[in-house]
Amino acid sequence: MDGLAARPRFQALVVLKSKMGELEAAARMSRADVAVVQPLVEILPTVTPDGRLLPKLVAAAVALARQDRPLMVDCSLLHPSSPLSQWPRGPLDMLSQHIRQRAIREYGDCAENLVPLIPVLRADDSVAALRTVKLLDEDLGCGAALRVQISDPARANAARRWVDRALDLMRLPAGAVDLILDLGYLASGRTRHLDLALIALDQLGSHHGLRSTTLVSGSVPPARNGFDTVRLDRAELDVWQAVRDERIGRDICYGDYGVVHPIPPAREPNYPVTVYPFLYYTVSDGAVFLRRQLPRGTDRRVPKGAAAQHFLDLTDELTDREEYAGPEFSWGDSQINDCAQRRIDNVGTAWRWIAMGTSHHVAQLSHIPLTLDIPTQRTKEDRTRQHER
Repeated sequence: MDGLAARPRFQALVVLKSKMGELEAAARMSRADVAVVQPLVEILPTVTPDGRLLPKLVAAAVALARQDRPLMVDCSLLHPSSPLSQWPRGPLDMLSQHIRQRAIREYGDCAENLVPLIPVLRADDSVAALRTVKLLDEDLGCGAALRVQISDPARANAARRWVDRALDLMRLPAGAVDLILDLGYLASGRTRHLDLALIALDQLGSHHGLRSTTLVSGSVPPARNGFDTVRLDRAELDVWQAVRDERIGRDICYGDYGVVHPIPPAREPNYPVTVYPFLYYTVSDGAVFLRRQLPRGTDRRVPKGAAAQHFLDLTDELTDREEYAGPEFSWGDSQINDCAQRRIDNVGTAWRWIAMGTSHHVAQLSHIPLTLDIPTQRTKEDRTRQHER
């Protein structure tokens, strides 16, 4: 039996990394957001049993499960030697137990029946990995999500074969599985990526009766160059809209990678890195990207407090722009407004900038599926939506 039968169907999906900023934003999602947007977190090797990321991840998952929107969790980036992977029944079971225990500790016996997470499996995962999801479903009533990479013609043409293999090994009914077709990073050539998506969808047809089908891609560049404020396109939105136009009548959810580059770094740097204050601020048909240069002293070092001060200056500019959605739009927008009003000044770290941008982005996503057309950016005079907190 699908334990998520009462869960509202999502219409947009956001893929997040298991980092402080994105987990903070996930924990701050409003009821209006979770009614529409499904978060998926990729667990990076930086999550360890005794680190500060695991409690942050568990807290976000509990907050979402309490609102009937269990977090999708993808552990495929973990190496077999990772401490999380050493758990006897695997990292997904370990995380689900941590989430359940915290929920019961905070909310009592009424939390015993919460679905703690939805496991995400890759279509090319090992036989053993795909078979473990059946045990998780029997324990949690969670179903599963199946992620299929379609970033090149060979993978797109093999989409049905990969899905058939995975469903057979998972031994779950198709109606308990969310399908995620992942185009990855849209470096260039929107027509090429559109063709790949259409090939995969043609391969699949309406054969499986899956719980949902989502097209995911991302266009946030890997490097942030220059210090001028620029307006950027969102190629992922264009590709999804074109797919919907081509496949009228087929329910294809929108998905993206939030406000960060889709591909995680191969390894975290083991030396101090200067990150210039930035904010990637999503609007309905694109994004505003703001970045500030930091001064350096005669010793070439950035003065203490400079990153926070220049981020505050950045929020001054953003809140004066027409694209700013107003403090009631999301938790992140409220934080941005408080920065501009100098009610917050402890904002000298990148994870805080990413938390604000991601929170705003998730709220923006809740508008995308309302019509077949790309929604129009609202003016400041027309921002009346009040988010529950």
